[in-house]
Amino acid sequence: MDTSSSGAAAPGPAVGAAATVVVRQSWLQRDVPLGLLEALFLLALVRGYPNAQTTAGRVALVVFVAVVSVVLVLGWIWLIRRPCRLEVSGRAITFVGRRGTTQVLSRDFGDQLRVVRLGSGRYSHPGLTIVGSGKSIPLSFMSVREVRRQCLAAGWSFAGRR
Repeated sequence: MDTSSSGAAAPGPAVGAAATVVVRQSWLQRDVPLGLLEALFLLALVRGYPNAQTTAGRVALVVFVAVVSVVLVLGWIWLIRRPCRLEVSGRAITFVGRRGTTQVLSRDFGDQLRVVRLGSGRYSHPGLTIVGSGKSIPLSFMSVREVRRQCLAAGWSFAGRR
C-alpha cells in the first residue's frame, strides 16, 4: 500500500500481493439466522410434545424435530468449517468458494462495480458484478457494507456513486 509522508494511506488503487485484503463471511449473517431456526424447531418440540394427542403423534414429532435439528446442525458446522472468502486487491476481486474454486472479477473488464441480486424469487442473495461484464460473484453470508468498504479502499468504484 502506498503511504504519504504523513504515514496515511495515499489515495488510489493498491498494487501488489501485499495489498490484498480478505473479506470473510459475517458470523452475524450466518450464525444468527441458523441459531434462530434451530431454536424455533426446539421450541416446536417443547410446545408440541405435551399437546400431542397420541403416542404416535409424540413419536412423529420427536423424530421429525430430531432429524431436522441434526441436519441443520450438521449443515451449520459444514458452513463454519468451510467458509467462503473474498480477496480484494487493486487488480482483481477473487471469490474463493467452499471447495477452493475461484471466480475472478478483473479490472481488465472495468472498474465500476455494482451489487446485484443473484438467484430468483425467494432464494436470492447478494452478488457483485462489474458493470457491463456479464460476470458476477456471490457474496454468500458476507456483509455487503464491508465488501463495499474494502473495494472502495482498493480503488474500485460503484456505479451511481462518486
